[in-house]
Amino acid sequence: MKLIYKLALQDFLNFQMYHAANSPAVKRALLIQRFIFPIIMLALPLFIDSSITGWIVYAIVAAIWLIYYPKYFYGHIKRNSKKMLQEGVNGSLYGTYELTITDQEIIEKSPNGETRHNWGSIRKIVDTPSYFYIYNSNISGYIIPKSKISQDMLTFLQNKKAAI
Repeated sequence: MKLIYKLALQDFLNFQMYHAANSPAVKRALLIQRFIFPIIMLALPLFIDSSITGWIVYAIVAAIWLIYYPKYFYGHIKRNSKKMLQEGVNGSLYGTYELTITDQEIIEKSPNGETRHNWGSIRKIVDTPSYFYIYNSNISGYIIPKSKISQDMLTFLQNKKAAI
């Protein structure tokens, strides 16, 4: 099966954001960063201002941090990912991709050249509402827009996903 499609900056950002939202390392970092500051804020009145007003102010700041920090955290990842994708030679990532999928391998022709991976080297296949992500390592993979996939390829990828 052969598929020809274009990838733009937004497709790569969507992949980065999906990966960040589902990475155990990123989840752990968010958890630590989200809770350490409020704990410190709740401990400060013990040393600085032990009045009830001090406790209330620090508790409000801690609560605001707990509620809004995840949005800031993922926004920060998105902004930095966008900057990195726009700098240097990454512009050659965008453009037309030709993906050939067989029972034995995946062949991708991209603006950067040609890559081949046999199915044994595929780590996982992720099915999102808009994309299939075929991971060939823990941090990289093929980005396939679902809007460009035929029903045969959709069925094939779903079967491969179940087999991996």
